[in-house]
Amino acid sequence: MSTHELTRAQLRARHRAKRSRHRARTVAGLVTLLVVVLGTTGLAWWGYQARGAASCSGSPVRLRVVALSSVAAAVTTEAAAFERTHPQVDTGCVSVDVTARSVDQVGADLLRAAQSGRDPGMDVWIPESSTWAKVLSRRPEVDRLLPDVFPIIAYSPVVAAMPEPMAEAVGWPDRAVELDDLVTLAKDPAGWARFGHPEWGRVRVGWQSPQESSAGLDGLMTLFARLDSDSATPAQLRGGMLRVQNALSTLDVTDKLAVASLTDPARSSAEALRDSMITPSTEREVRAFNTTRPTVPLAAVPVGVSGSASKVGYLPLYGTSLDRVRAMTAADMFQNFLLTAAGNHAFAADGWRVPGAPAGTPTGPATVGVGASARQVPVPTLELSQPSLQSITRALQSWSALERRGSVLLVVDVSGSMKQQVPKLGLSRLQLAQQALRSAVTSFSDRSSLGLWQFSRRLDGAKDYRVVVPLGGTGEAVSGTTRREAVLSGITALRAGGDTGLYDTTLAAVREMRSKWQPDTDVVVLLSDGKNDDAGSQSLQQLVKTLTAERSTSRPVRVFTIAYGEQADAAALKAIAAATGGATFTARSPADIEQVLLASLTD
Repeated sequence: MSTHELTRAQLRARHRAKRSRHRARTVAGLVTLLVVVLGTTGLAWWGYQARGAASCSGSPVRLRVVALSSVAAAVTTEAAAFERTHPQVDTGCVSVDVTARSVDQVGADLLRAAQSGRDPGMDVWIPESSTWAKVLSRRPEVDRLLPDVFPIIAYSPVVAAMPEPMAEAVGWPDRAVELDDLVTLAKDPAGWARFGHPEWGRVRVGWQSPQESSAGLDGLMTLFARLDSDSATPAQLRGGMLRVQNALSTLDVTDKLAVASLTDPARSSAEALRDSMITPSTEREVRAFNTTRPTVPLAAVPVGVSGSASKVGYLPLYGTSLDRVRAMTAADMFQNFLLTAAGNHAFAADGWRVPGAPAGTPTGPATVGVGASARQVPVPTLELSQPSLQSITRALQSWSALERRGSVLLVVDVSGSMKQQVPKLGLSRLQLAQQALRSAVTSFSDRSSLGLWQFSRRLDGAKDYRVVVPLGGTGEAVSGTTRREAVLSGITALRAGGDTGLYDTTLAAVREMRSKWQPDTDVVVLLSDGKNDDAGSQSLQQLVKTLTAERSTSRPVRVFTIAYGEQADAAALKAIAAATGGATFTARSPADIEQVLLASLTD
């Protein structure tokens, strides 16, 4: 039995410590997890000692623990073992109630508590991945309820879950892969033929939603860490994320969908492999799947980033009332118990690695029944800095923005001035624009819609524009090829000549987009290096008045204008963009053009 007498001094000390922790948050993103690595000599602070049963003369203490469903069973098992040691606080016996709740539910509960000042309905939160704590901390009210520093009670390395034959084909278990390597493979038309297995078809990579899946979230942060270098610009980050998503077979694959072909007894191994999908996962999830004896087992392939892991955190929610402090004392006792061999056995048995085991060693029963994939995934160190709040926010915002079905109509000026040579580069304005357009179009997702117009003057009868490729799904078939390839070919075929029919073209493009409007993002990207010189067209004032009058809040279409070169009518392009709620940009290089095109899908 462990008994702890509480005093007013202890209560005040807890309050001071909590206030100090929040003052320490002034340096965003430098929160480091307290990782307790145990040897055989016991625990720090109070420690935990089990003693014989004793009568409970004081008021009982109920410890309310909320856990994600993936860890709730192990926590429940350990809570029962903890209660059998007869823990007490102020001579009152401690009981532990474990409830499974989703991250969204926990976030809503904490937000209500923070806004109302009421009890949050939980004393301890145990998420499957401690990264979720940072996700919820994006709300300042919730952040004030969560501890800055907390222990890790179990962890599992982030891996690429691949069917074993495919993993062996890419060099497993002798080499790791990077998640962005898988993205490159997914974009390779040769597919598995590059590894001597054309019968497997294309390399298919799926991703669990990082808003719902711990593996999807930790995998995203692993990938984002590689993209988010000190020298990376916002445009490069956007482009990197867009290229990743464009290569994926699906953005919201579920665990069951990812492995469906591997568990169908009616399929041969060859059929199962052809329809299989590689996903970011954890070693623990791979082990759990392989215990079901599938047709084809999975391999937990290291992703090559040192120490990437989903870490089960133990987060006590410190309160100010005496009852809450008594519960927190019980929470500290339960925490210490979970960090003993007796207290983390259930996690080890469920496939988690636990602190105190040698680095890189799955402990105990975790290796039972998992076949060849029991080969160990190295984790050099547990002492990892948690992703910063800024990194998590940027990663989730980028991912969410790119999940949208963007619809973009490219409208390119091909008037005679686009023939002008750019000093020192030896290429014309149009040739440089073509380079940027081609680069950006290759990054557009198949889930987006895309179209291409060119404009000059009287290109199609009385029209100042010509439809090169009609607006439609980027991945749809068009004249025996995909719309993406048709747009790429159309860009290459653009030739400059004639005057500039800017105003009539702009109005026609906006009306075309509105007639084919889709939810999310509908944008006209208009690139011009000159000014309207069609004497028979409407004036700028008339165009702006019409665009303003036809502007719809229910079916918005924005115009992103790109003033390309010194002769572009920047004032007119700015007025056009403003009338539609869009934005105007000045481009002096192909990189500037590409940045605007990527922004059209993500801003």
